Amino acid sequence: DELEETTYTKYHHRTGINSYLSENYTAKFYYDGEEWPTVQHAYQASKFNKEEGLEVRKWIQSASGPSEAMKLGKTYFKAPFRRNDFFEKNVEIMFDVALSKFIFHPKLKRWLLETARESPLMPIFHVMEDDAFWGTGPLQQDGKYHGLNWNGKILM
Repeated sequence: DELEETTYTKYHHRTGINSYLSENYTAKFYYDGEEWPTVQHAYQASKFNKEEGLEVRKWIQSASGPSEAMKLGKTYFKAPFRRNDFFEKNVEIMFDVALSKFIFHPKLKRWLLETARESPLMPIFHVMEDDAFWGTGPLQQDGKYHGLNWNGKILM
């Protein structure tokens, strides 16, 4: 049976009832032996080799917020010290980073598991009209989202 299109959990950025699901939600955690303020910070820094890209990784780690971390990640993305395997591993990296956040914060993990328990077949949508890879993309005329929604899938 298909779910009604209104039956889903959605979140967007750092506000709202489900904001804890966002990669931009501030909740310090450890990933790959280092402390990160948000999933976005750790993900953006993961684009770069640990040795050659150390300086940029540190700038990203200390960025004032997730938007600045993303900006730095995009600014230096074409640098020669970017990971060669990043495009092949970007979803896996985001999964590992998000998992680290929820493992480190039992309360957030409990909330996520309660969401899944209440509606085990309910999809999670990361409503991002401007991103059809990580998010839903724009709402289409048929009333549905057609983006790949990788951030939502990672949480399911």
